Amino acid sequence: MTLRTFPVLRELQKSELNGAARLLGRGMCDNPVNVRAFGIENRDRRARAISRFFLPVLEGLYWRGLVVGAFNDAKLVGVCGMARPQCCQPRTMEKFRVLPKVVLGNPLVAPLRVLKWVGEWARRVRYEPGVRSIRAASGK
Repeated sequence: MTLRTFPVLRELQKSELNGAARLLGRGMCDNPVNVRAFGIENRDRRARAISRFFLPVLEGLYWRGLVVGAFNDAKLVGVCGMARPQCCQPRTMEKFRVLPKVVLGNPLVAPLRVLKWVGEWARRVRYEPGVRSIRAASGK
């Protein structure tokens, strides 16, 4: 009989956010919304673009919320970022930090599509109370 081990959850350190962003990029690159928003056919390039996008997002959540990692042994296998109500929207400076990550190295349509996607998410959040989170896991 094989015993199943469960991941260990703990708050991520700032130095671990880059790895968390890479995991989110790999875990979310086949999401149809992300495929459309980023407009990048190549899966590896799309994963890198999504990782670049999520690094400043995670850094913002690190300061105004909570970023938790799930670990199997020492390997990061899941990420969950959370923000309290009234703190879930990024501040103006956070938005400015994300913008170059969406513009540089992506197709010309990507910034407009990503801004539309993020704008729609922000619009909906204003009217729906509760804790916001982003999460992804990867068995790879």
